[in-house]
Amino acid sequence: MREHVGSLVQLRHASIQERLQLWARTLRMIQEHPLTGVGLGNWRIVIPTYGTEGLRSNTGTLHFQRPHNDFLWAASESGILGGLLYLAVFVSVLVLAVSAIVRTPSAHDRIVLTLMLFGVSCYVIDALFSFPKERMAHSVYLALLIGTVLSMHRNAGGRAAAPSFSKRWTMAIVALAWVTMLVSWRVAWSRYRAETHLRRALEARAVKNWPLMAAHLDRIDRRYYVMDPSSAPVAWYRGVARFEMGDPATALADFRGALEVHPNIRTMCTC
Repeated sequence: MREHVGSLVQLRHASIQERLQLWARTLRMIQEHPLTGVGLGNWRIVIPTYGTEGLRSNTGTLHFQRPHNDFLWAASESGILGGLLYLAVFVSVLVLAVSAIVRTPSAHDRIVLTLMLFGVSCYVIDALFSFPKERMAHSVYLALLIGTVLSMHRNAGGRAAAPSFSKRWTMAIVALAWVTMLVSWRVAWSRYRAETHLRRALEARAVKNWPLMAAHLDRIDRRYYVMDPSSAPVAWYRGVARFEMGDPATALADFRGALEVHPNIRTMCTC
């Protein structure tokens, strides 16, 4: 039992040290790209350039996708201003919640607002050590909390000033909402299909059915899906399939394309 507890403590200590190293590397990334950051979704591509010593990614079999701190993540990918704006969202919600608690005459509303304040605070604490902004359930939870706070703040103290929009503006907002929804649906459906074909391609790879693997990879729309969740480019998988099928020229072109997508991935060295 003592050995088991000791191993758990050792593992937790190693995890903490690893996160501290990731944060230090991310801070260096922010210092080198303070204005625009490295681009949305590019943290996982750029982070290997800051060294992998002392990290599990040093083996080349594991690739970190995020720094386990949403605020550092936002600042590193969108610049310091982007990180501050992301932080400002939470500061604003907390300020509005406290303001509504002070203004509302209803004890019931104060209890509800206090619970909302507690929920947002828990999200912020989680965001300091993890990555809730990438998790759908957490995002929905946060949206409900923020919506409740905004609604109750608007009605606190008996002031319910409903915004008024002209018919033209209302139609424009509805049209924009529909366009956004359709574009989002198109992207989401393409990514869903890509993940489905990638899963089937990996299943084919496991049984060494290289033509089937290549066929599924060819059906992936790489305008919307270029890398899998482990940071391996789709082109790399296709290159593996083509190489095993005896087509080294096409495989080489795919590997070069994969390096353009992720120039710092170490998996390339294994083929």
